[in-house]
Amino acid sequence: MNNPLTSRERVRLALAHKEPDRVPVDIGGHSASSMAPTSYQNLCRHLGLGAPDTVRLMSRALQIVYMEEPVLRALGSDCRPLIAPQLIASGPVALADGQITDEWGVEWYRPPGCAYYEVARFPLAGMDVDDLARYPWPDPRDPKRTAGLLEEAQRLAATEYAVIGVPSSLNIFERAMLLRGFEQLLLDMAADKAFVHALFRRLLEINLAVYDDYLRIAGPYLDGIRVADDLGGTQAPMISPRMYRELLKPYHQEWFRFIKARTSAKIILHSDGALAPLLPDLIDAGIDALNPVQVFAHGMDSARLKREFGDQLSFWGAIDTVNVLPHGDRTEVEAEVRTRIEDLATGGGFILAGVHNIQADVPPENIMAMVESAHAFGRYPLTRRNQTQGEDAA
Repeated sequence: MNNPLTSRERVRLALAHKEPDRVPVDIGGHSASSMAPTSYQNLCRHLGLGAPDTVRLMSRALQIVYMEEPVLRALGSDCRPLIAPQLIASGPVALADGQITDEWGVEWYRPPGCAYYEVARFPLAGMDVDDLARYPWPDPRDPKRTAGLLEEAQRLAATEYAVIGVPSSLNIFERAMLLRGFEQLLLDMAADKAFVHALFRRLLEINLAVYDDYLRIAGPYLDGIRVADDLGGTQAPMISPRMYRELLKPYHQEWFRFIKARTSAKIILHSDGALAPLLPDLIDAGIDALNPVQVFAHGMDSARLKREFGDQLSFWGAIDTVNVLPHGDRTEVEAEVRTRIEDLATGGGFILAGVHNIQADVPPENIMAMVESAHAFGRYPLTRRNQTQGEDAA
């Protein structure tokens, strides 16, 4: 292509399974492609931008940084998150001890020496189906969920970047686990399906109300919209395909149809782990892209995923944040980036990002090596000559 594409054009082409000028890169574009406060502070220092003592957060409990524009530009990130301003919290880089309760009534605490909060109490533990009607659910129409959203959407739409919708953090299966308890929900799915359906239905209704308000304002401005429901462990999905089809897929289908009726944005499902057995059903339910593509989980070989699902699904992520980014040298980071581009980028359908948020143990040099390698090796057409030239340029 003679003229460089804008980031928005680049991402749109990739999500349409077409080859843009280069593979798009996302760091900070939504709440599963950002980084931890410590890694962000170290990166800012490395870039000469000053090391902040406080950061803005897309999630306080999960310590996900809302990255500032100078950092995103320095990284060459092609995506920007669209989140209502009042949903962005702030906090110190060094996490203090203490306990917090989220809007669902889930209590979180910070174990000594841990960089994150853990669940201290599952509020629906011990309750039965009749208790669900009396539970103090969060208000899905709370004005803070959309206050200032239109102005922020218009601001981002006026830039060259792809706009990724990040409504209030909602899901069905994962939220049910946080409310009920991990083991108890899985037991319920085997032995108390009436409770599970009642709980999933209530969570879906809250989801739809939140997405209705969000998309009514933001829908026309979006290139992608993030949904989330963690379904995978490292070795296998947490539920079987049969159980997914019976108990959860109908709610996902309704949720995703609701979104598609209100925006042309592509649906980006964030779900960790070994998801390959569930991908045919998730695609059928309506997802357009999978994030974070946990390539070190069982059955998640990137070449196999592209071969089996690449004509129906885009892949968003895939750079190993557990083994390579924290522990590799520059050569190993470059090799990781190259492998994932070779496996996933042919014909479009790949947005390069980390496998989930970049953690505190990742050195800033490796973050820069990842994005520099992506820009060097990811130029289309993806020929071997181009790869070699990219290596020389890096």
